[in-house]
Amino acid sequence: MEKLLARAQVLAKRIEADTNAYNAIKAEIDGAEALKNVAEGSVISVKFGRRFSAERDTTRVVTATVIGVREDDDGAKQYKVSYGTGFDAEVAVVGSSSIVGVGPVVEQPALDFVTGEPITG
Repeated sequence: MEKLLARAQVLAKRIEADTNAYNAIKAEIDGAEALKNVAEGSVISVKFGRRFSAERDTTRVVTATVIGVREDDDGAKQYKVSYGTGFDAEVAVVGSSSIVGVGPVVEQPALDFVTGEPITG
């Protein structure tokens, strides 16, 4: 009976390790798939800055809207993003390695020039 219990524990540990490995690979696949769908209007989370040490960490993550996508000859993509609001809004160009999250595409309706209301129909 002890041998069976020991064998069951070994199998349970192996299953747990394999499940963790699977989940890590699945997360990478899902991230790559999400990155394929990033286009103009997509809302993404972008990491800016550097972490030199625990005391000198300048990284920050901001929510940004993609305003342009450019693909280089080698297939690498660059994204022009806008973040912030109003007069303080900023624009930056980032690579795919700076994108830490992908959200839904923001649909921006056309606005009437005079009233500022969305155009319907």
